[in-house]
Amino acid sequence: MTRKTETTKLGNKDYASVAQRIKEFRADHPNSKILSREITLENGDVIFKAYIWRDRDTYISGDLDSADSDGMAKAPAKSFEKEKQFEKLQTIAIGRALAILGYLASGEIASFEEMEEFLRDKEEKRQAYIQEQVELFDHAKSIDELKELWATTNKVEPAIIAAKDKRKAELEAKNANN
Repeated sequence: MTRKTETTKLGNKDYASVAQRIKEFRADHPNSKILSREITLENGDVIFKAYIWRDRDTYISGDLDSADSDGMAKAPAKSFEKEKQFEKLQTIAIGRALAILGYLASGEIASFEEMEEFLRDKEEKRQAYIQEQVELFDHAKSIDELKELWATTNKVEPAIIAAKDKRKAELEAKNANN
């Protein structure tokens, strides 16, 4: 059974929240069971596995293979410095298990929470890259060094362009004064 679950737009796609998926699943299967397990790897990374049974009467203690669906989410140990990351990981695993059972939005297995986290991480990496590039341009010692930096950087970020233009003007003024 696949049903179109209530969604929230994120970027240009619609995603269902895990809370909405659970609500619909429980309405369809009031005697269901959702179980999750945390697995900590030797390097500190964590995997959450979620198991779902449509009917808790089919659950056999210790037999996770009897689940109607399962889902998994993994995160590196360092990500747990972020607030609520542990809970988010569990939520993502449950959302994936529900999606496999057909509780999804527009064919998207990823949940709203999963995509929100992905996009937030992507933006944090983008901002760190911009800051790194701006600092490199700010410390360029010559026009030639500036040209080398420009050849290897993202040429569409306004902050990077501004840093390059500012440093270029400073170096040109310095050269004109010498």
